[in-house]
Amino acid sequence: PRSTLFPYTTLFRSQICGCTDPMAITYTPLAVANDGSCSYPQPVFNVPNIFTPNGDQENDFFEFTVTNYSNIEFEIVNRWGNPVFQGSGLNPKWDGKVNGTLSADGVYFVTYKITNIKGDQVIEGQTFVHLIR
Repeated sequence: PRSTLFPYTTLFRSQICGCTDPMAITYTPLAVANDGSCSYPQPVFNVPNIFTPNGDQENDFFEFTVTNYSNIEFEIVNRWGNPVFQGSGLNPKWDGKVNGTLSADGVYFVTYKITNIKGDQVIEGQTFVHLIR
């Protein structure tokens, strides 16, 4: 006899849930549904405190070394607070010139903002860089 309590057999298909963003640390390659568990790495960066833009192809630019980021912004001012360089993007760098003219040896003040991969957090800071020709 046929059961009247369960006349139909229903097949349930399970979905693999997880983080579907490949930029995340917690990325689940087989996931077909995002469950909100994505976690992103923090930017890791190094800012040089000296550079030598003398044309010898070594250390000729002031630039950040960064991983796990989506944008860098920085501004450099001289000892009197006058802006000498502003840069932004994935790899901004200063060649030690202001409007095509070589900048003087000395110490310059740098303020920066580094945005994480997801774009929802910004690390801000400041430092000094010494320009030596």
